[in-house]
Amino acid sequence: MFTKKRNKWDHRQIGFLAGLIAPAITFFIYYLSRYSQLAFSEFVNTTVIYGVITNIIALCALPNLLIFFFFLNREFYDSARGIIFATFFITVLVVVYKFF
Repeated sequence: MFTKKRNKWDHRQIGFLAGLIAPAITFFIYYLSRYSQLAFSEFVNTTVIYGVITNIIALCALPNLLIFFFFLNREFYDSARGIIFATFFITVLVVVYKFF
């Protein structure tokens, strides 16, 4: 009969958005820290030409692990599930781009 009150941040959509935004921010930080002398579009084109864009995107998904454990620690299980969905989505995109 007792139901736990749900936090406003405990939604799959919140986790999914966090799981997509965190790698994008990480990608931009990587660009700023290593290749800020290039224009952003030139950086992206160079990584595509050399075939390392999938490696960089895969590494940029690692902060999702931190966010996932943060959500688990706060018992935001639906948000943690959204992070997993976003990580799988990124993984599918990387695999499709790399092999097809």
